[in-house]
Order: sequence, then C-alpha cells, then structure tokens
Amino acid sequence: MPLGYTGASYWFQEPTMSPSLPPFDPAKLLDVARWLNPQPGPPSSWYTILGAVFLVAIVVGLYLQWFAPRIFFPDDRYRGQLARNIGQGILWVAGIGLTVVVFRLLDVGFFSMRLWLLLDAMLALVLLGYLVWYLRTVYPKRIAVIERQRRNREFQPARKR
Repeated sequence: MPLGYTGASYWFQEPTMSPSLPPFDPAKLLDVARWLNPQPGPPSSWYTILGAVFLVAIVVGLYLQWFAPRIFFPDDRYRGQLARNIGQGILWVAGIGLTVVVFRLLDVGFFSMRLWLLLDAMLALVLLGYLVWYLRTVYPKRIAVIERQRRNREFQPARKR
C-alpha cells in the first residue's frame, strides 16, 4: 500500500523532485539597492544554471584557445590567432563569472553582491561589441592584405641557390 492511503481515496500527492525556479520580475532589475546589497539573501536556483552556463563557456573557450587553431586553421596563422584571442576573451568572462557565482553560492560577503554579475555581463557585452566591430572593419582589410601577399609570393621568381 502506498503511503497516505486511507481506504477509497488518495490524499497523498507525489512530491516533486525538481525545484521550481523563482518567477522573473523585471521591475527588480531597476532597484539599485538590490544590486549593491552585500548580503542579498539565499541564492536562487538561477545561480546553478548560470554556473553551468559559465562552465560550458569555459570549455568552449579552452577549445578555441588550444584545439581550434590547429584543427581548423593549420596553415593560416592569422585566423588561428583570432580563434585564440576569441577563446581568451571567453575564458576571461566565463572565469570571472564562475568565480562570482561561486562566491554568491558560498555567501562571501562583499563578493556576493549582484553588482559583480552585472559588471561581468557588461564586460561580456563590451567584448562582444569589440568582436563585431573587429570582424566588420579590421578583419576584412587584414585578410585582403594577407591574400595579396600570398598571391605576390606565388608569382615571385624562385631564389637562386
């Protein structure tokens, strides 16, 4: 017999195993005291999701840093260096973010303020904006110069030995 069985009806409800996420209230985002509170209370389950996102971003950053230049660009040093730089940016943002999330989960006083996550998000947006600007302005010009140099080397006479 299941627990809570009282004859003809079940008054016992099965417990849910997954914790529910707290509701998202956009009005709280404008409250400055909420961002600067050094003791913001118990962390919600959003922080574990955010920590997992940062861990995945660290893995992606490490892949871009170490393996992508060798796998995708073995003969092109410029594109390989670009992949390494993007990986480094992702590693910095995700590393700082994961550190802030861990401090928040451990309730480490000054470092558990929500302000640090806001600053990390702003850093991510600045780096993303810089990447978009770089890929739209500098990158095409640099690739054109590299291709022109490659074509010039192709038609140069061979050196005499």
